[in-house]
Amino acid sequence: MSIVLVKVRQYAIRHTSSIFLAGVVILGGVLRAIHLGTEPFWGDEALSFDIATNFSSAAALIDYLKLVEVHPPLYYLLLQWWTVFGEGEFIARLPSFIAGLGVVLATYGVTHSFFKSRTAAIVAALITALLPSQIEFSQEARPYALFTLIGLITLWCYSRYRRSGNRYFLVGYGAAMLAGLYVHYSFLFFAASLAVVWLFDAAYPESSIEKRRNWFLAWFYTHVAIALGFMPWLSTVFYKLFLGEYELWGVARSIGNGVRSVSFPSVVSDQLLWLNDFTKVAPVVTFAVFFWKLVFLLCLAYTVRNLWRRGELPESRGAVLLLAVAVLSLTGFLFSPQSISYTPKLQEHILINSVLFAMLIGYALSLMAVKLRLLCLALFIISTVPFTVQVVGNDEVWDTHHRLRIVANFINESFQPGDVVITESAFLRTDINHYLRTDIETHSILPIGYFGNDLGQSRQTLGLVENESQFRIFRPTNAAVVGQLEQVLEREQAKRVWLVFFIDPSTLTVWLEANGWRASFLSPSSSLLPVNMYTKRTQL
Repeated sequence: MSIVLVKVRQYAIRHTSSIFLAGVVILGGVLRAIHLGTEPFWGDEALSFDIATNFSSAAALIDYLKLVEVHPPLYYLLLQWWTVFGEGEFIARLPSFIAGLGVVLATYGVTHSFFKSRTAAIVAALITALLPSQIEFSQEARPYALFTLIGLITLWCYSRYRRSGNRYFLVGYGAAMLAGLYVHYSFLFFAASLAVVWLFDAAYPESSIEKRRNWFLAWFYTHVAIALGFMPWLSTVFYKLFLGEYELWGVARSIGNGVRSVSFPSVVSDQLLWLNDFTKVAPVVTFAVFFWKLVFLLCLAYTVRNLWRRGELPESRGAVLLLAVAVLSLTGFLFSPQSISYTPKLQEHILINSVLFAMLIGYALSLMAVKLRLLCLALFIISTVPFTVQVVGNDEVWDTHHRLRIVANFINESFQPGDVVITESAFLRTDINHYLRTDIETHSILPIGYFGNDLGQSRQTLGLVENESQFRIFRPTNAAVVGQLEQVLEREQAKRVWLVFFIDPSTLTVWLEANGWRASFLSPSSSLLPVNMYTKRTQL
């Protein structure tokens, strides 16, 4: 009878966990579905979609990526194939949405594999489902949610191989890591960190010499196979790297990585858990985050002390391994050019760290008494609410980056023969073209001297020099900027000129007003409607 009762109890526990997990996945799906198709593309999303759809074959797409684009091909190929189901924001973002739900499920699986605790796994999955950073990148037509999922699959295969020694998991590890590298180069932060952790894990003192030798050989041959698998694309990587040694229009890439604030690691770590696009938040929100950290650390210290006194402190090797991967990847990111503040959401390059933190928090909470666990979990959820509300809202309402559609529609409705649309930089040219009428052409001021004669340039895609210009610090003289504007106006016989998405159009507006042009429309808000329009004096 006792055996039957034990089995019934075990079945009930497994069934309960499945119900909880299903609820967590549904919750995560609901949050990720809000505005999934209504929010317009921002620049990088539009560029990704246009690159993927501009070529009729995978071979043509790969040729373009090798010549011009800086990123590897797998995500673009996936997006190219995916568009057979349709076009538009919803379809383009659906792979990231699916990957985001996969991340929630994989978080449960990886956490349980490392800690053998259903409580830790459920809590980690719940935290991941609610993380603003995970919600944000599950709603973008960009590869970050996908390579986070691939990273978790890699981690799961590594965990299973550690426990079983089954070589099938080595194959899964290698295939997943190779796929991650072909999706995005930033996957290397995680991949290199896990490889280093595995190498040191193989030398664990309690292991026998024979076991350590076998583990090292497995590590060596697996990573050699990964390197060989990436070899076909390696020439493209070297080409992109060495292109920076050459001067284009007299400018080489900057060698230095810039400077970082002392608080950089903590700021990035906080952004992984409490993603915030605003530079400032209300004091009560800051206090909620601080208060959770304080309560969590006090509860964890209290729990560890009690477990240690009772001699019940669990083996924490899995937690050490996960923490080591997170710290190493964060350190690598710190010293890389990707950590230069070129975007408000730098943590996208190490997005998987948010899940690693969620797993570590889930494990820590599983050690606590039920009341302490519920208290810490409730306080954490409360601290994320303001950021989650911001993330699931429609960014078109407040974010300049998501105003492409509004600006384009404004021009589409008012465009007349003789009008010329001009943006500040080449990447904005392709971005705004995504929503502009196909009969409207856009011109850019930067880079100077490139009017449709750049390699790989089209209405939807950047050319070689246009794309490379994003990675070089270059401030042309006012005379060069004005000269570029004059060439465009003269060549197009412009009667009206639209200045779109300029950070500071003063150089152009001063010249226009001094040379027979008058403002016909000045935007009341340069952030919400970054458009100004000038008309020739004779047209007034």
